[in-house]
This record gives sequence, structure tokens and C-alpha cells, in this order.
Amino acid sequence: MFIKDFMSVSVDVALGQVVNQTQHVESGTTAVIACNIPSLSDYPQWSGPPVTTGVLKVYNTGGDPNFFPTLANYGRLSWSDNKKDLMLRDVVIGDEGKYSCFKNSLQKWTVLLNVTGRILREYAHFISLLENI
Repeated sequence: MFIKDFMSVSVDVALGQVVNQTQHVESGTTAVIACNIPSLSDYPQWSGPPVTTGVLKVYNTGGDPNFFPTLANYGRLSWSDNKKDLMLRDVVIGDEGKYSCFKNSLQKWTVLLNVTGRILREYAHFISLLENI
């Protein structure tokens, strides 16, 4: 199940980063995170959560279809059919954050992924079970 993307452009004031797109996805589903840079070759470099010491993790080397196996989300990452967009299976709340693809140091596309839905319903169900004990 894919959730409709909500498009917006904003600036993260704290970091001064431009966010080209905001995407909402339900936990447990697959997110297709678009890289909308014109004239982009296959397998652009991607970076994203988890953030360690204020720096996003680099997922791959530009032009290389292989993701770094040391990534926590390694087994859930793949390429979409266009070989540019990033697919993330079984989305969890920890996947929320900024994802960026790069053509070069001057051309970057950033998507803010917001995770919604199922986790909140599951939490509410758990609370209701506790209240009935």
C-alpha cells in the first residue's frame, strides 16, 4: 500500500536545509522516495536516517547500485524501476527524517519522510488493553 505524497517546499530553519518534498507514509508500508533531479544518471548517491552525531548516513556511492551492508535498514532498501528513486520496505517510525539524493555537490533533492498511522493505532490498542486489566 502506498500513501499519496503531499508536495511542499520548505526550509529547515535550524539547519538551513531546503526540503523539496514532504512525503507521508503509513508505518508497515513501502515508501518510494523520489529523486527529482533533471538529467540524473542511474543510481544516484542517497543519504538519510539514522542520524549519527548530526550527520545523515550515506547509503551508497553515486553510480553504484549496491547499498552499504553496514546500514541498519540495509535489508529494506532497494531501487525503484527507474533506478533513481529509493524504496524502503516495512517503514517504521525510526525511518522518519530527511532523505537526500545527489547529482553533484551543487544539485541535491531532499525529501522529508513523515511516518504516520499504524504505530499510533497499535499503541492506542495496547493502552486500551492495559486499562481493562
